[in-house]
Order: sequence, then structure tokens, then C-alpha cells
Amino acid sequence: MPYLARLAEEAASEGVPLMRPMVLEFPEDLGARHVDTQFMLGDALCVSPVFRSDGVADTYLPSAGWRHLLDGEVAGPGWTSRTYGFDSLGLYVRPGTVLPVGARDDTPEYAWAEGVTLRAFDLPDGFDAVVHVPGGTGESATFYVRRDGDVVTATSDDARGHWTLDVVGGGSATASGAAKVSVAVSGD
Repeated sequence: MPYLARLAEEAASEGVPLMRPMVLEFPEDLGARHVDTQFMLGDALCVSPVFRSDGVADTYLPSAGWRHLLDGEVAGPGWTSRTYGFDSLGLYVRPGTVLPVGARDDTPEYAWAEGVTLRAFDLPDGFDAVVHVPGGTGESATFYVRRDGDVVTATSDDARGHWTLDVVGGGSATASGAAKVSVAVSGD
């Protein structure tokens, strides 16, 4: 919910749609110009629905290192083909993404920043970003995420409640309130 809420705020203030054709996010990529069976959900998630009865979905990924959100498989660049069950689909996270994941999945109405997990996907050395988590029924929070060498650090001056930094392919650390946590990156 925190990611979708941020996208909704962006759509309202800037007019950029939540569901985006691939060419909108990758205008320089000739391969993305005519892909019409998938879309970007915001700037970080590539959604590839299943349209075939055998469960196969073909997905075009413009660069290397995209991770399937549900199982962590790495794919790209170019076309990848996978078979999915009735309850799944192609859902890939762009490399260099910090995806805020909410603590609850039973309702969209809760304090989104409380208990949030910041999932860091394949951040390059020198990565430095601000991650805003809207408030929902609570207060919003801003996190500063940076990678220096083999360490990813997240800091917040205004977070309330506990929150977690989870480095995909590394470890995780939990903090409470305004704090700073660091996690070592493994196996880059």
C-alpha cells in the first residue's frame, strides 16, 4: 500500500499515470515501443499478466537484473518466458529500487509508515535516494537510503513505530522511530 499510495499522490500532483506503457518509462529503448501485453506499475514494477490458457507469459525487460517480486528469480535483458499458476503473474522489480512494503495485507486503511519494510533491490554502489511513505491513517515518514561499498544504510528523522530495512540478497535490520540502520550486502 505505501508504494501505491505514493504513486497515487504522484498521479494527482504531476499527472503521471499509475499504469504506464513501457515506452513511457523507457523511451530510448526501441524494444519497449511496441510492447502492449505488459505495463509498468509506477517506475519500479513491471507487470506481465497471463493471457494464455497454458499459463505462459512473455515479458520484455529493458535491462539486466530485474527480480521477480514473488520468488526472487533474476531476469533480463530482453524477453523472458515463464509459466505461472492461476494465482500468479509476471511481477518484476526494477534493479536499483527501494520498495516500501506495508505491514498489513488485510485492509488498505492503516498507518502505512508504521511497520513498513523498505526492500532494497540490487542497489548499485553510490546509490542515494529519498523514500517517502505517505501516512494513510497515521503520520507519513521519509527515509534516506544509501549504499556505500558493501553496506546499505537507511535513516529516518520522522518515522514512528518500528520499520525494517531488508536488503534482497543480504540481510535485514529493524529500527524503531527516528533511527539509522545498516545492512551488509552479500554476493554482489
